[in-house]
Amino acid sequence: MTSLGAASPDHPAASIQSMLAPLEISKDYGVALFAAEPDVMNPIAISVDEVGRVYLAETDRYRDAVFDVVTQKPEWLPKDLSFRSVQDRTDFLKQTFRHHLTPLTRGSERVRLLEDNDRDGAAESSRVLADGFSSIPTGPAAGILAHHGRVWFQCVPGLWRLEWDPESHAVNSAQELHDGFGVHVGVSGHDLHGITWGPEGRLYFSMGDRGLHVKTSEKTLHYPDTGAVLRCEPDGSNLEVVAHGLRNPQEIVFDAYGNLFAGDNDTSGNDQSRIIHIVPHGDYGWRCSYQHMKGFGPWIEDGFWKGDIDDILSSSGYVSQGPSGFALHPEAGSRNNIPGPFFICDFPGGIRSFDLSPKGASFTTSDNRKWLWNLWPTDLAFGPDGAVYVSDWVEGWPQPEKGRVYRITANDEASAILGTDVRSVIASLNAMGSPEQVAEFLGHPNRWVRREAQFRLVDLGAVSERVLFDTLNQEASVFGRLHALWGLNQMGRSIGASDQSRHVRAAQTGLADSHEAVRNATLQWLAEKPQWKLFPDVMQCLQDANQSVVLNALITLGEWLSDKRPSWNKSQIEQLITSLEPLIEKAPLKGDSHYRHGFHFLLSQCFQHPQAEWEILNGWMDHESESIRMAVLQALRRMGDAQVTLFLGDDSHAIQESAVRAIYDARIDEALPSLIKWKPSNQVNSGAFRRWLWAHEMVGGDDEMVKLFAFLIESQNKVHPASSAELLAALDVIRKWGVARSIDPVTGLWRPVIAKANHLLDDLLIQNQKALFEFDDGAFLTAFMDWLVERNQT
Repeated sequence: MTSLGAASPDHPAASIQSMLAPLEISKDYGVALFAAEPDVMNPIAISVDEVGRVYLAETDRYRDAVFDVVTQKPEWLPKDLSFRSVQDRTDFLKQTFRHHLTPLTRGSERVRLLEDNDRDGAAESSRVLADGFSSIPTGPAAGILAHHGRVWFQCVPGLWRLEWDPESHAVNSAQELHDGFGVHVGVSGHDLHGITWGPEGRLYFSMGDRGLHVKTSEKTLHYPDTGAVLRCEPDGSNLEVVAHGLRNPQEIVFDAYGNLFAGDNDTSGNDQSRIIHIVPHGDYGWRCSYQHMKGFGPWIEDGFWKGDIDDILSSSGYVSQGPSGFALHPEAGSRNNIPGPFFICDFPGGIRSFDLSPKGASFTTSDNRKWLWNLWPTDLAFGPDGAVYVSDWVEGWPQPEKGRVYRITANDEASAILGTDVRSVIASLNAMGSPEQVAEFLGHPNRWVRREAQFRLVDLGAVSERVLFDTLNQEASVFGRLHALWGLNQMGRSIGASDQSRHVRAAQTGLADSHEAVRNATLQWLAEKPQWKLFPDVMQCLQDANQSVVLNALITLGEWLSDKRPSWNKSQIEQLITSLEPLIEKAPLKGDSHYRHGFHFLLSQCFQHPQAEWEILNGWMDHESESIRMAVLQALRRMGDAQVTLFLGDDSHAIQESAVRAIYDARIDEALPSLIKWKPSNQVNSGAFRRWLWAHEMVGGDDEMVKLFAFLIESQNKVHPASSAELLAALDVIRKWGVARSIDPVTGLWRPVIAKANHLLDDLLIQNQKALFEFDDGAFLTAFMDWLVERNQT
């Protein structure tokens, strides 16, 4: 333990005034220094527990023993993209540093505890609760969550759970719940982070595009080339990926109604950072290879960053240039006279507040404004004391060997615009033994209290079940009803349901609730635990006036279908498909990607179910509705089904292009010969055209090379005119034909191709050389002649 403010030779204590002077904030607030270097060093993430203790995840290995493949080690990139597991990365580092391994194990990531026992707004003590996180693949530490003597600590490659004694400050156990995060060296900061409580008592967290390959006792989660949002039980069990296709979702947050959001970083190219509404099975479009491609590859060329293409979900809007820490006001939804209610760190720069409003099945950002400015904030957290705690990196991109924690409060204590102090309320309810007493707090205005009440009822066990049912059935506040549902979900997973019929009645009540958030929470509960008696009720939700409810009903029915047990019968599936047809027909091809995503997911499960109505579904492949044909295509792509080739001849250019991307990007290799036969029109975009060209080389036979030369000659003869860019792209494929490579030329991902003999090239060049020299495109002629010179030299 150290006493705060004590200077050391390496870390002289700076004056409080000099630290606070640059900060800018409204006159409604006061900013105090809670702790600073040398008692805080290189903080990345912050958490505040239920009594107000502050925890930090600190790094001592960032950009020192943990590298950046873009700014530090670009020569590693081809190898880095090939890694499929953390072990691959570890083996590479060991081999690269085989003569001097010491740099790989220097420094340690840390869990730090700051305590303000006299409640004067400044910490009196700083302790390192845990360190020694310094193995070769480790770091940086980037996520932390504390609750009731337990600390979940995120430090690549692992998710840890520490249990400690608040009296002795001794850590009694340290268990690595999962490892396998951080497959790539990748871009620094794209790590394991963002851990938070889900409303139903699970842990939710995020992984950046360094990727993951995690083995559990039940399965392997293999997402090596993209970022993801995951969830598991507090003990680490039942780990699953919620959504993927993210670049670097540094932090995630649930709103008061159970909707999940992430702040995702941009490339510093022609895209923007995104506020993303996370829904199950969603793909948000990003792959780590795009960072290293000219112009950021399909991310920009095909517009993946905007979403609303194929089954890539769009964002809710732009808020900040460098989103990192992300938090929700604890009294959001309960009162109007509060800022935000969302707060996000804009690194570097400051903290912004903003709001999210429903839009279709998703949301859109609004009221974006600066809140606290002129700092390098990595994270923020609302405490139970009515204050906001902010961790400050202080300066620069390398480790600053500094760190600050600021505490922001309302100048007018009576207004409590950052939340009321609920520490005493939490302490009293956690001492209660009566479920009836605890349940009274489920509708409290402050989420700290509501969550503690819900968790306390679950801890009390089966005796609380009746009280949760009663709360749901009574005319409680919407928050009371929501937390009753979430508590029943949580209790059912932890101790099981004692009265199944009562659970069915509770779900019926929830589905009939007047508030869409309660209907959504009920559907999400049913998605995990099918109740076949409620099939008609869930089907009725497909007609709900609120599109978010329809989306959740679609996902719930899809989850029920994914359970291949013979619970469904043909009549139910026929009823489902019949109900879907008019809904999909009305769904716009552009504008609400989250809504359409529900149909894509559900249809993919329909196609795969043993009772599938293939006669009806096959009829949809040439349905008169473009929306239905597109939905079927996206479902088939999800399955990796070669029937996507049927859409290459569609009347819609948008569907044709989507089919091309499905075959190429989803690696449906058996469909490549059909893709080669496709004839791109002049209206096809450049991304689809390039995929068509490279499909020839991937199949790699003599016939395919002849077809590419024929394309060039037909272009010269104006049979199928091509642009200069298209001619150059075709020539590029011919130049590289048969050459071994490890990287896909369109997606930039690892997709190794061995060298192949190229017997026909010389003959085809001789046969077509005269015609090729007659091209009137200067750029093509220059490239063609350069290639001939290069060939003669070799």
